[in-house]
Parts: sequence; structure tokens; C-alpha cells
Amino acid sequence: MTGKTDKPKKTAGVRRRRKEARPGEIVEVALDCFLENGFEATKLDEVARRAGIAKGTIYIYFETKEQLFRAVVQHVASANVQQMTELSGFDMPLEDLVPMLTGRFVETIGKSRAPAIARLILREVDRFPDLAQVWFETVAGPMLGAVETALSRAQARGEIREGDARLQVFSIMGPIIVGLLFTEVLGKLDVPGLDLDRLARQHSDAILHGLLKNHADGTPPEPNA
Repeated sequence: MTGKTDKPKKTAGVRRRRKEARPGEIVEVALDCFLENGFEATKLDEVARRAGIAKGTIYIYFETKEQLFRAVVQHVASANVQQMTELSGFDMPLEDLVPMLTGRFVETIGKSRAPAIARLILREVDRFPDLAQVWFETVAGPMLGAVETALSRAQARGEIREGDARLQVFSIMGPIIVGLLFTEVLGKLDVPGLDLDRLARQHSDAILHGLLKNHADGTPPEPNA
């Protein structure tokens, strides 16, 4: 008799856990479908089939395919973007912050599925500009804003030259982003590979110390007006 009363409780617990886990499972399956097929070609019927659920279950959590895509981007980016924005908030000399930023960007974003999502958006943006908006709001905007704040503080301290902090962000992060996309797009082809960790280190050194050698007397070259 004890076994009869215990079994329903256990089953109910499993059902509760399964129901709570469903949104995350749907998002994981949808991520694979979007990356394999593209946004337009991905059908919710296929997502449901691969997730082992009825198609109607998807609509309980996500009203549209666009809403599901937003959840996918948030899922891929949430932890990684949080790490980057927190790092940018550290009050440290820029000489320490820049290599930490570029290295962490390669470590977190570069080794996640974010570059694959970015490639998907570049492919679909003409037909679905809202996808790019989702990416900017979820990934690019918060990260650019955090680094821009750090650079503005460095300017206020007199640590770096005055200038458009937003443009300085692109000067620092742009080559790393290009390197990630290069690896994502061409990584499976027979082309020379790119060591992203080494790129982060070398680029940080170039940002902080320049590419030109010092003059014979040890003084750095004068910047162009």
C-alpha cells in the first residue's frame, strides 16, 4: 500500500519538473534549427517534433517565431554579456582593462554560439531587420555601452586622449569581432587559421602602445593631427 501512495507523488514531481524545463528545452532545440536552416526556413512544426512536444505547446511559452528567436538570443548571450558588462564596470587602469576585455571577449563570446547567431542575422537581416534589433538590444547594445562607459571614465581621469568614446569602443573591439566572424565563416574551409587568443593579446598591445617603434631617443612617435 505504501508503494501505491509513493508512486503518484514521484510521477507528479517528474511532471512538474518536465513542465518547468520545457521552455529551456524548446529554446535549445530552436537554436539548433535556426542555425541549421536559417530563420525563415525554420518551421515550428520541426522544432516541436525535435523537442518531442506538440506544436501547440510552443505557443504556451512563445506566441510567435520571432519571440522564440528573441528567447534563443537571450539564452545564448545572457551569461556571456553579463560577464562582459560587469568587467567593464571594474574601476581599474585601462592598461589592465583593455587586455582583460579582449581576452574575456574571446573566451566567453568567441567560444559560445554567439558568433553563429551573428552570422545568421547577417544572412537574414535584409528580410527580417527585426532580428538585428533583437541582437542589438540583447548583445551588442549592452556590451558597447559598458565599454563606452569605461572609456569615458578613463578620459575623465586624463588617462587616455579625449575623443568620441563610442568610436574608441569600435577601435578596441572591432578587430576582435572581425576575427570571430572570420573564424565562424571560414573556419571549416582550407584557409590559414586564426589564433583568437593571440589576436586579443597582440591587438591589446597595439591599442595601448601603438604599432610604430619609438624614436631612437626612446620617445614615442607623434600622433597625426
